Amino acid sequence: MKLKLNKKQKSLLELSLLIVIPILTFLLWENPVLYPIKIFSVLMHEISHGLTAIFTGGYVLELNLSEYLGGSLISSGGNQFVIASSGYLGSLLFGSILYISSFHTNFFRWLSVFIGTILLLFTANFIKGTFGAVFGIIYSFIFLALPFIKNEYFVKITTRILAMVSIIYVFTDIKEDLLTLTYRETDAQLLFELTGIKAWIWGLSWFLLTAAAIYFLVRYSIKNK
Repeated sequence: MKLKLNKKQKSLLELSLLIVIPILTFLLWENPVLYPIKIFSVLMHEISHGLTAIFTGGYVLELNLSEYLGGSLISSGGNQFVIASSGYLGSLLFGSILYISSFHTNFFRWLSVFIGTILLLFTANFIKGTFGAVFGIIYSFIFLALPFIKNEYFVKITTRILAMVSIIYVFTDIKEDLLTLTYRETDAQLLFELTGIKAWIWGLSWFLLTAAAIYFLVRYSIKNK
């Protein structure tokens, strides 16, 4: 027996997911069920660093992805301030644009193919190690395949979940950076070394910006129902 939802019920379900997913993701971040999506979030974080390195005149040497949810990108040249800033901001911007694209079919199709292509190029050229390469290929083909799936409702829900978890990743990682008492070579720490502005100020700024982005997306969802 198939469960059929009318337009209003689907809208309520989508809005509920938007509200519930960030809360559950934040509270259950250590749950193994979220592991594959967390790997995706780390991957996009590092690719954001890589893209800004290239766009500011530098080049990428290698990208490493760890099964322990660690990631690092080694680059040469480029604008170090922009590169260091782009990890969290890239995850936030990527997640927000991906989420908004789910309301616009044609835009989503182009964006999904673009993301899949970027993932594939970075996997082929920069990712070191079998673990990172496997997940890079998996997510490359997911995004390349999504525009061709006929069930648009399934595609929308999948896209919004990936987008929101990418945004929540910023929350969770900054929370660890702000609360830890031990030195960690984080993006905020690198920015402190470059600018002299305390790492916790950078972290708090990104934290507040992420909260504002989630608020905007909730408003956007309600407006476009």
